[in-house]
Amino acid sequence: MRTQQSCKTHHLSALSNRVQKELRQMENTWWLSKAKEIQSHADCNVSPKFYDAIKATYGPTHHSVHPVRYKDGNTLTKDQQGILARWAEHLSDLLNHISSTDPTFVDLLPQLPTVSDLDQLPSFHEVHKAVKGLKNNKADGPDGISAEILKYGDDFTSTTSTTPLHLCCLDLRQVISTV
Repeated sequence: MRTQQSCKTHHLSALSNRVQKELRQMENTWWLSKAKEIQSHADCNVSPKFYDAIKATYGPTHHSVHPVRYKDGNTLTKDQQGILARWAEHLSDLLNHISSTDPTFVDLLPQLPTVSDLDQLPSFHEVHKAVKGLKNNKADGPDGISAEILKYGDDFTSTTSTTPLHLCCLDLRQVISTV
């Protein structure tokens, strides 16, 4: 009787080991295929699919609720509407607070001269220096151009990046002058 029981136990143990081994192999295969997929997105510079694949791999993020105290300091609120209402009340009190300082102190502050050099457009050298100072391996800008392209490109990329910057500054000046 005991040998039959130990034989069943040994058989179940062997099956369990086999199932665990196959599950580990399946999991390893899945991780390898997911890593290849993510790497291909990174190599092709397809940022949205890259980040979507990473999010799918790590699963959903957990949003925790941070309770906020009411103005009395004792009561906590955990619901979203209550938290938003309390923040609105707090910021309203903070920003609409009547100042207790004397407004004549502002008149006593010394007036500094206007620095007209700040109105000048950045020079090619300044843009070139700023581009060379960019960090590598960062996300592309809204134009889809990575820092490495601007940084390690020849002087052509620096001159082509200076012109749109100048146009942007001119457009900004026109908007400010109309206000």
